[in-house]
Amino acid sequence: MRQLCQEYTNLTESDVKELARTAEYLEQSSLYGNSDVFIDVFNETTREALVVYHKLPEKQPSLYQSEVVGQDALLKNEPGVMRTLETSLNTIGLLALSQENRPIQQNIYPIRNAQRTIGVIIVETDIEHAVEPSQTMADIKSYSQISTALEALHHLDDSVVDQLPEAILVYNQNGQLLLTNQVAVKLYKRLGYRNRLVGMHYDNLTLDYTTFEYTLYQFSHQSTHQPIDLETTYLDYFFMIKKIWIEDEHKLVVIIQDNTEVKSKEAEIISKSVAIREIHHRVKITYNRWFHCYGFRKGAPKVKRQRKFYVKVFRVLWQLPPRTNYYQNK
Repeated sequence: MRQLCQEYTNLTESDVKELARTAEYLEQSSLYGNSDVFIDVFNETTREALVVYHKLPEKQPSLYQSEVVGQDALLKNEPGVMRTLETSLNTIGLLALSQENRPIQQNIYPIRNAQRTIGVIIVETDIEHAVEPSQTMADIKSYSQISTALEALHHLDDSVVDQLPEAILVYNQNGQLLLTNQVAVKLYKRLGYRNRLVGMHYDNLTLDYTTFEYTLYQFSHQSTHQPIDLETTYLDYFFMIKKIWIEDEHKLVVIIQDNTEVKSKEAEIISKSVAIREIHHRVKITYNRWFHCYGFRKGAPKVKRQRKFYVKVFRVLWQLPPRTNYYQNK
């Protein structure tokens, strides 16, 4: 673990010690006896998650046939890992694809040190055992209600929601996603999500580092139910997000606009402007030094007059600040 962290991350010695303590705790703990448990960190070289620890299940065979420590957990296969590294939020029950291309379900928890997320604990379960036998009828009824709600809103989805350029997500009062449009589906697919979005919880989908509970808290402490507008970065994306609480229906509407391309172009323009200003500045310095040195040289009166003329011209062109009266005295 230490060698991988030193070679591929920017983690401090204190961070590495905290990861080692977490690994030691997992080794001694009886938790997750039926699961493969991992610790991943952010790989600064590949910009993906890096596996630095793996604890095999104690009560059943591992989901893995070969060693995976030292391998990357790719965003396109395991979006929850990067999501928790980025947001510091738990990711629960998210579908993923293992390094051996096996469908799995992941619960992911942040590891923090000095008020930063330095890694994540990943608990993996075979997808066949993802739905526990203890699942209650209330859970089944809840999904049935979601399905019914979707049927009722289906006409709205076709006629309005799918025509909008922004990603639209509608949650119920418990934070479960009731409705979404195709823009949202495509967006989360780009982010690596493999689950069917409808039925997922807000906390597994949020891109702005907030939980559903905190979002409701924000609305409850507003004098009027005005929309919440914010800008956020997530991985390499830049989003503008609007949240609207519909009091009569107890629903939360989240509108996500992907401004990544716009911000990228703005950054490119700024970068070019800075480069041009730097070139302009260097040229001014070069000309200023040249003319300053040229002024000390002796020459015929005609040469001196030409020199004064060109000095004035270039001062106007490059908007150089006035120097001393040296040239006026020559």
